[in-house]
Amino acid sequence: MRTVFVPGEIRRPIDGLASWAPIDSRGEWQPTGGIAWRSNGGASRAHPDRSLPLSLEIQLPEGSGTVARIHFVGVFALYASSADESVGMVGAQVQFLGSGMAGAPFSLLNGSHYREATEMEPIRLTPGDGATLETVGRADWNGQPVRVDRLSIDLPAGLSIHAIKFVDMGTPASFALFDAYFEAMPEASCPFAGRSSGISLAELGVAVRVGDRVRATRALDQLHRSIRAQKQDLDESRGSVLLFLAVVSAAKLEAGTRRPLHRFQLDAARELERAHDVDSVVKVSDHLARELIGDLLEDKAPTDLLVNRALNMVERGYGRHISDEDVAQQLSLSTSHFRHLFKQTTGQPFHQYVIAIRLEKARALLAERGVPVSEVAQIVGFQSPAHFSRAFQKRFGVAPNAIRNAVRTESV
Repeated sequence: MRTVFVPGEIRRPIDGLASWAPIDSRGEWQPTGGIAWRSNGGASRAHPDRSLPLSLEIQLPEGSGTVARIHFVGVFALYASSADESVGMVGAQVQFLGSGMAGAPFSLLNGSHYREATEMEPIRLTPGDGATLETVGRADWNGQPVRVDRLSIDLPAGLSIHAIKFVDMGTPASFALFDAYFEAMPEASCPFAGRSSGISLAELGVAVRVGDRVRATRALDQLHRSIRAQKQDLDESRGSVLLFLAVVSAAKLEAGTRRPLHRFQLDAARELERAHDVDSVVKVSDHLARELIGDLLEDKAPTDLLVNRALNMVERGYGRHISDEDVAQQLSLSTSHFRHLFKQTTGQPFHQYVIAIRLEKARALLAERGVPVSEVAQIVGFQSPAHFSRAFQKRFGVAPNAIRNAVRTESV
């Protein structure tokens, strides 16, 4: 199921900075003209920006669906240089608001999630905790050029929220938010509804009549993803399958088939009634579709997009717990199906790929910055420094300490 970007509802000040220039004038992230909200900050307690607010609540519009990521576009941050506050300081938190316990707040750390905004060199930070900071433009702030960045934060699977709160922790760093977007998965409904961004029922009928293998295969894949997204609602899933088969049957009749399809529909309904879990409904729907239009279905549906999404999730979240079950759920796939697709595409199991990425990130930290081995192990997601050292030596043929010591020797 594709995600959609839903603008958050921001209470903006009456006046202030409202414009910024994007790096890519035709890219995805463009100015809306909304006045930027500013947070508390300043190099000293007497600084005038210390009178600015400490928090902003941003509402998710009703009916937006399940939020997968949050994107902030703004200045991250002013007064964040080493002269004002130290690297690693928690300058802000993003709190998740929902029914019951919505989840632990996400802390923004100087150096990992924000950097001094007057340093104009574009940056891209992926600290491995599910966040990404990337420069998207620039603005003029009281005659001083500043970077405009996009801060993206993944939400844990299963988290249900209706709003978020951006909370400044009272450090010198001051943040400015132009816009906030919720990247959401729409509520499960008919997979072929007119508002869907996939194949519509009309397009499905056309694909069958003209023999379009690509769209017919995409439509079946769309059906399967919808069934998995509906999870325990088996009646809804069975209804979606019968609707798919009815449209395909009607299109085949229009194309001149001589097969008595009314009996096929009756047998299909009975077979689906015997399917008592999601995987069984998917299996039955695949069998019925191939019996009806097997000649129109490609042997393998395109999977590059799904696997690329999984690889991006690993790139953003390698430093925290990330499992194939979590990623499969985010992609609306069964775990077994995702494991098969991932290994088929990358040539290795998901767990091995995650370990390899963690070790590559660790080698870069050791070689570029000479970070202590125990700290590197924790940053990239290893629970045990000893386990990290063994895995590192097995992959690279050298102990992590040897790389760190070489860096320290060169810098002397």
